[in-house]
Amino acid sequence: MTDTPFHHFLIPSMGACGATWLAGSLSLHDEIMCPVGNMHPFEALHHYRQKPVLPWLAGATPEMFRFGAVGSYLRQAYDDAGLACPLTPPRDMEAFPTYLFDELEAVAAPTPCRFLGNVHGTMLWQLYRASPSLRRLFGGRTVPVVNLIRHPVPRTECAIKMLVNQQPDEVLTLAADYAARNAEACREMEKSYGVDFQDLRSAAALVIFRLHLVNELWGEDLAKHPQHGALTLEGLQSDERVFANTVERLCHKRIVVGKDYLDKVFSPQNLSAGRNVWSPTGTLPPGEREQFSRWSAFEQAEFRRVHAAMRLDQIYGRFGYDFSFV
Repeated sequence: MTDTPFHHFLIPSMGACGATWLAGSLSLHDEIMCPVGNMHPFEALHHYRQKPVLPWLAGATPEMFRFGAVGSYLRQAYDDAGLACPLTPPRDMEAFPTYLFDELEAVAAPTPCRFLGNVHGTMLWQLYRASPSLRRLFGGRTVPVVNLIRHPVPRTECAIKMLVNQQPDEVLTLAADYAARNAEACREMEKSYGVDFQDLRSAAALVIFRLHLVNELWGEDLAKHPQHGALTLEGLQSDERVFANTVERLCHKRIVVGKDYLDKVFSPQNLSAGRNVWSPTGTLPPGEREQFSRWSAFEQAEFRRVHAAMRLDQIYGRFGYDFSFV
């Protein structure tokens, strides 16, 4: 590739660990553009209110949409800007790792943003499936790649809540199908733990622990790719120095992380902002110990089962996470 004025970084994530918050917090810096997910950057930055993109839309060029868009989110952005939405080709989500930085550079070219990244648009296993050489995959660019994780107890709680809030009908159907196929085991669990899998919350927990197997997937992802290390959501949200050092490292130590920027990141409103928070309350969710104590007996037993089978304390131990309460 030819020299560009841009610097790049990538933060893969398997979800439910603050990706929307981190992408939004990074994008609060005037020189950083960091969408979340694999939508077109204009779509993600506008939909999740992470950067004021509306002034940029009038000057958008066909090159910016070469890799397509989801469509509905782009139309919403253009509607909000009072502009006609351009026609775009279909977006190949599977190929996202191969073009994400080409797309970001095209979008960022007329803006002040020179540090370009993405959170949760891809996962480590997808990157290595696309190419065994990440440098080749990214067109010769030097790209720091570091995973984003969270203690699996609050992360599991986040996954359960996302199902409850975003897919209630699907969750009840999945739980009913699982209960029909495993009738005796489910009846025993309902009797032992006093739960009803026709209840939405209990159904969501059943799906997370028995169908989606999220803790198994998160643990395997960390165990298979230790070379990339990890950013912990807890560390990023609790210590300004950790956050500032992380930004400097992601941006190749070529960016100024000033007090005004950190004040925005660590404001109560921003700390509580995320995918499902549009009117932030200024409070963070419970920590792992408190969250575990709030769970039902069924949820605690399911987590203990996975913890024992996966040896989660060993997988997460190097990040300082506590499992003594489990």
